[in-house]
Amino acid sequence: MTYTPNIVTPDDIPRTLQDELDKIRYEFEDQRIDFIQPDTLTVNNGTPTGSVTDIQNLHDGNTLLIAEVAGTPGFDIDMDFSNVKKVKGIVFRADYSGSATHRVNMSIYDYVGAAYLPLVFMRHNLTDFNYETVLLDEDRRFISNNFISNISINHASAGSPSHTLEVDYVALLGTRNTTY
Repeated sequence: MTYTPNIVTPDDIPRTLQDELDKIRYEFEDQRIDFIQPDTLTVNNGTPTGSVTDIQNLHDGNTLLIAEVAGTPGFDIDMDFSNVKKVKGIVFRADYSGSATHRVNMSIYDYVGAAYLPLVFMRHNLTDFNYETVLLDEDRRFISNNFISNISINHASAGSPSHTLEVDYVALLGTRNTTY
């Protein structure tokens, strides 16, 4: 069975994260929905400036900057989120400065299918950061037996060292594996 995520288009995205959280709470019948920040960041390829703490708070002046490398892939980063009980979506704010023909992919690891599921892609943006939100209807397949979820952002083709991805914020929308 193939899983197809519910990708929210830019026209559907409210302008603030609070609006988005309110929309998601309504859609999921007022279940508790938390913003779960990544615990670890692994740069598999690319040249990073910053760390996982730079993408845990929105609009705080701190960002993670990944410069592409000339090889393939241009960059590849993984983020792990721990103690995840439910995943209802992903929200992020990022800016890709590169070629309009280059593609940056965000994927979530599917522990049932044992492969990354592409969710959304970013293209070159000359003006500003973009908010992106992806809602997921089925969440268990994206959580390991150890309650870990993993997101990957990559530039699969060869990169150019003058191109960068600047990430301000990444969070899962869901609940932690704790009792409230």
